[in-house]
Amino acid sequence: MIESLIYGLIGGGFAIGLTRGSVALFQKWNQYAFGFAYGSLAIKMAVLCGLTIAIKPYIQNKIIYAFCILGAIIYSLVYLLLQLTKK
Repeated sequence: MIESLIYGLIGGGFAIGLTRGSVALFQKWNQYAFGFAYGSLAIKMAVLCGLTIAIKPYIQNKIIYAFCILGAIIYSLVYLLLQLTKK
C-alpha cells in the first residue's frame, strides 16, 4: 500500500511540476498560451501512461495510486485554467 502511495505521489508531483513549468513559460510568451496548455497535457498523459505501464506489477493498491494521479491532474488543470484566465 505504501508503494502505491509513493508511486502516485511521484507521478502526481511530475504532473504538478510540469504544469507549473508551463505556466512560467506562458508568462514569458503570452501568445503561445494554449499551445503550452495542450502540449503540457499531452506530455503529462504520455509520461503518466508510461509510468503506469512500467510500475504496473509493483502497484498493490490501484485505488490509492489512481486517486493520487487523478487528484494531481485535476489540481494541475484547475491551476492552469486559473493562470491562463488571470489578467
